[in-house]
Amino acid sequence: FLSSHSLQWYRFDRFYQKAKLDHLWNKEKSGKPFFNDLGVDDMHTINHLNKEIRKASSKNFFGVVQLNATHYPYHIPEKYAKWKGSFKDEYDNSIAYQDAVIGKLLNELKVSGKLKNTVVIFTSDHGESLKDHNNIGHVDSYYIETISVPLMCYIPEGLISKQEAQQLRKNAGKITSNIDIAPTIVDLLNLEHKKELKAILANYTGYSLLKNVPSNRTIITMNNNEVARFKVGISVLKGKYHYLHRMNIVPNREEVYNIAKDPKEENNRRGIISPNQLNSILKATRNYPICKKYLPQ
Repeated sequence: FLSSHSLQWYRFDRFYQKAKLDHLWNKEKSGKPFFNDLGVDDMHTINHLNKEIRKASSKNFFGVVQLNATHYPYHIPEKYAKWKGSFKDEYDNSIAYQDAVIGKLLNELKVSGKLKNTVVIFTSDHGESLKDHNNIGHVDSYYIETISVPLMCYIPEGLISKQEAQQLRKNAGKITSNIDIAPTIVDLLNLEHKKELKAILANYTGYSLLKNVPSNRTIITMNNNEVARFKVGISVLKGKYHYLHRMNIVPNREEVYNIAKDPKEENNRRGIISPNQLNSILKATRNYPICKKYLPQ
């Protein structure tokens, strides 16, 4: 596990003290100065990863790399800045820099000959509001620009069947989630019959992206856990509808958007949608008692 971040953030260092990892590298272990947000320059992280990849070994490897260039204040080396003049330009520059950093990793895999049998999955934990819906950042918003994340897969030819490849492409047009990554990896590694995984998979709500993802699935978002508590409200995605109950404004407000026809979520249809339609969107929340306190009482 390699991270550009400080793992002291939200007590992650306590978690990783107990994790059984072959290799752990992060801001504290790097000895490098703070560069962006709460961490080091992503180039240091990728250089360290590439050094590990170059080590001679007959073992397969599985790793997670956490980058931070696209976090505020979007600080990057000056020579990578392509655009100037606006807030969005700074964000776009950070994306371009992260592209260069990831490109360096992919090139290392290619030169070493490992790209031909290495799966690379790229995703994020959140999007970013750049003054959309009068918000900046991501913590206080569940609009589509903050809950939408990139999810890209590089899978070398021959590691999956033609049918699985076709299904992966079909799923690109459906509502998917980063909770689908774990079951996809289980599929790729043919681990579904492992005894230690059966109990976990039985309760898992994600789907393998190599199989059909139900078009009527529901995705629920709440920005809360045992450590971080933000009373933003709740977001429910189902089919073409996106429901929000905003609890960080006074008075609290319900909003419903038809994201198929209104992808920028400009027209709130809460006053138009029928009770039956609303009930259908929110039906899945009844399976999770914690949702109740974030819905209108």
